[in-house]
Amino acid sequence: MRRERREAKQAIDSARVVEAEVRRMAKRSPAGTRSRSRLEAAVRFAEAEMTAAEAARREAPGLAARRAERAAARLDRASIRFGPRSAAGATSGRGDRKRLVGADAAVRAKARAELVKRRRKQADQARKMAKKVAALTIGQVIVVPDDTDAPTAGERVSRRAAAPRRDRR
Repeated sequence: MRRERREAKQAIDSARVVEAEVRRMAKRSPAGTRSRSRLEAAVRFAEAEMTAAEAARREAPGLAARRAERAAARLDRASIRFGPRSAAGATSGRGDRKRLVGADAAVRAKARAELVKRRRKQADQARKMAKKVAALTIGQVIVVPDDTDAPTAGERVSRRAAAPRRDRR
């Protein structure tokens, strides 16, 4: 019984880590957008599940662990939807990693926490690259002259014609 309670506590703690990562992901989304409101709704659901799991941990540690795992799985699905497009593919971001069959809820919740953290960092990186590209594009528009400043055909002088002539001997 003591071991089951400890495992339930580990599952709840891991699910809290997933919750924190998704909360960070929501904060980075622009205010008032649909993605941010959906992520925040998923976090609110997870908070309620965590509270219920902590309350049930004493009497029913197995139930508490399953509740924590369910909350972590829901947060994982929410983060897939709003991560970068490459992570939202058919593999759900798991790729070649083997599935944790037979592992307890704490191990699975911890693996989900690591996955969501990686997904959040990928989304941040994509956002930074987009900002950098926009800044560089704006800089190029300002620096590069347009065609109105270019000399016309009559004004052009070749370098050969403009250079002083040297005598050939």
